[in-house]
Amino acid sequence: MNIIIVGFSATGKSAIVEELKMQLGDELDCIDSNKWIAKEYNEDIYSLYLDRHDPADPVNRKSLMDTIVKGEEEFIQYLKRHKGPYIAAIGPNVHTRKGWEDYLDTAEPYVIYLWADVDAVYKGLKKQENDLPPDIKNNDAFGVWNLGIIRNYDEASGKYVEMPTRLAKQNVAKLILENEMEYDMMATDSFAAIYLLEWHNDYSELEKYRLITTVQDLIK
Repeated sequence: MNIIIVGFSATGKSAIVEELKMQLGDELDCIDSNKWIAKEYNEDIYSLYLDRHDPADPVNRKSLMDTIVKGEEEFIQYLKRHKGPYIAAIGPNVHTRKGWEDYLDTAEPYVIYLWADVDAVYKGLKKQENDLPPDIKNNDAFGVWNLGIIRNYDEASGKYVEMPTRLAKQNVAKLILENEMEYDMMATDSFAAIYLLEWHNDYSELEKYRLITTVQDLIK
């Protein structure tokens, strides 16, 4: 049985796969779509964004986004060829790329959806940025990946600056509304991300154990 984990950014998909890799690495292939498309950048998706950032096109980001889309479409084809068993953390936009529906129909993976409310996603996005190393934080293009979500481009400074919290949460709410129905439709099972995120007040070791044992049972 092949398993994929879908959901919004900052819901813990990659962290869960890393934990499963430590526990089950010899039993299945553990894959992260962001690391896969950033394989030429030491598997660091933020380094890819910064390297492909074009200061002459800070808003539309055509070259950058073309690179991301191409990488995610190639990742889908990689999964289609993969015989498994595997568990894969899927980036939040991969399900919108060419070939995704065909992959689901062909591979028929077990889909786990990590769902989260607006506050959890917003706090997670902020935490992701706060936890990045100084060399990334100090880059002028820092935050380019969150443009239009929690950051705006400021022409005067040439940097991506934080939006007011209220506006950022409105953007997160819109993203959830646009995508949660698709996640729900493809999901075989679902878990509340707030119970799986160790930094969240509602974190539950019991719920994380339930997710891990679910995966273990699927690959037996």
